[in-house]
Amino acid sequence: MADAGEWHINADEPTALEYGSEFKSAEQRQNYYAPDAYRSSDHDPLYVDLQLVPIAGADEVALGMLGLAGFLAWRRRR
Repeated sequence: MADAGEWHINADEPTALEYGSEFKSAEQRQNYYAPDAYRSSDHDPLYVDLQLVPIAGADEVALGMLGLAGFLAWRRRR
């Protein structure tokens, strides 16, 4: 892992600007909406930078996605 942290994009907004729009007029919804990352959530997501090193001799078959697919299938069953 090279780095990790929180992407501080949205958590400290005032209640009037929060993610939910049930108490906003149509004009407010139009003015506050933007199709970008800063309107993606009402919490701060985490980011993780991985510094991956190639494994010698692993050029023939990449099984990494199979491992990920297996993990996701296992997690879905729980």
